[in-house]
Amino acid sequence: MAVTLRNFAKLKKNSCNNNAGGLRVLKNLRERKIAIPSNLSILATINTSDEFIYYLDSAFKRRWDWEYVDVPGSEYSGDVPDKIKAAKVVVGDTEVDWSDFVIKLNEFIKSNHQAIRRIEDKQIGWWFLKPENNEISEASIKNKLMFYLWDSVFSKDRRPLESLLSDPGGEKIKLITYSQFVALAEEFVIAISDYEPSEDSV
Repeated sequence: MAVTLRNFAKLKKNSCNNNAGGLRVLKNLRERKIAIPSNLSILATINTSDEFIYYLDSAFKRRWDWEYVDVPGSEYSGDVPDKIKAAKVVVGDTEVDWSDFVIKLNEFIKSNHQAIRRIEDKQIGWWFLKPENNEISEASIKNKLMFYLWDSVFSKDRRPLESLLSDPGGEKIKLITYSQFVALAEEFVIAISDYEPSEDSV
């Protein structure tokens, strides 16, 4: 395409005008200034269990409006999202509702609060695992959920997991390695689905 001298001058002028905002930002950065428009709003979430970030200063917190979002199953957690209602956990020959499983798992975690530090931060939400085609896969249960429980929730004390998976009247399970735990994935899903906290643990 041929570009005339007049067209070239016009293109150059437009290019300079389009870059004016960028040049202004660059100038402010060099002068250690920042301009914030009056209509700017910032929406953000914070994971309070992330121990690799600095705690927020209380004076900074006061400048935000906060909304607490409780874990699934509580009276403050709201309705179950439609996509979650349809989701199933499929491990081996076992299939259970993901929404029921999440609530039962949180009950199990809460009932073992003596073995867990910062109990509220260790419970899981609806989207801890994301369903694909309305299914939570066996791989997701093993590689993310069970690893999270092993490595973060019950890292100091495996006895709650051992008790969950042991036969009350028979074989006692002893978990030394993660591979032993993950080999019992189907038994774990069944045990959580059937879990009922004792009165002493609530």
